[in-house]
Amino acid sequence: MSPNSLLQRLRQLCLALSRSQSPRFSASEVQVLLAPRADAAIERREAVLTTASVPSSWTDYLRRDDARLLGRVAGRLPTIVCLYRAGHSIEEIGRRISVFGGSWLAERALEAAAHCIAARLNDCGMPNVRGAI
Repeated sequence: MSPNSLLQRLRQLCLALSRSQSPRFSASEVQVLLAPRADAAIERREAVLTTASVPSSWTDYLRRDDARLLGRVAGRLPTIVCLYRAGHSIEEIGRRISVFGGSWLAERALEAAAHCIAARLNDCGMPNVRGAI
């Protein structure tokens, strides 16, 4: 069996397993679930919050284009998630992370972080973060 066919079979198995479990997470859903007063299924919210609380589990999922766009702010994604989770507005987060970027940069960074967290939650090749579904 060639390595390519083995890899393809593994991906198919992974996809089948993920379909049989809970639905995939989207970046927009993750961003909503990170909000302090989000009203959603407890199980999915806990999975998002548990994963978000372990930055080393999701920061490697940052896309190259996002890292380039965010510049030095890319290294502050865990801080941005923490501030957002604590209830700070996008404008306040923008003022804290950059003098020039403002709310646009904070919003883009939060979107990138939500994408990373969703990608980590959807990666069936990785074990769940302890406590996540």
